[in-house]
Amino acid sequence: MKGNYSTDSKLEEELVNFKRFREYFAGDNKQRWYDVLNGLQANEPFLEDILVVSDLFSQQVNYALGTIQTENNKVLAILTRVGQRPYLLKNLDMYSGDPVKYIGQYVFEILGMFSVINGYLDDDFIETAIRQL
Repeated sequence: MKGNYSTDSKLEEELVNFKRFREYFAGDNKQRWYDVLNGLQANEPFLEDILVVSDLFSQQVNYALGTIQTENNKVLAILTRVGQRPYLLKNLDMYSGDPVKYIGQYVFEILGMFSVINGYLDDDFIETAIRQL
């Protein structure tokens, strides 16, 4: 049936931990991540689901930014970038040529705590930023 997908719920619960996510998808296990991306290519409804969930997350981040006063510019910059990314993925033309590539990159950055600039991070930068608000 088109649009259906299934997951291993135990594995899904484990992969919420960014260190476990990395272990499962990085290094010698990169092919697993490529398999996920290939699966997304064939499942546009699931790709749309990822964007919907990303939008909801973005709305929560933007709400927090709009209601909590802080002088911490680093935290504001991190959370602003996190809050804006789903909008950019959906609306910038540069992402439309290969949406799976860019959405996959976004998901990997968030779930694997990976920075294009700094590589693998030692902590959950979003959780840390929220605590510092």
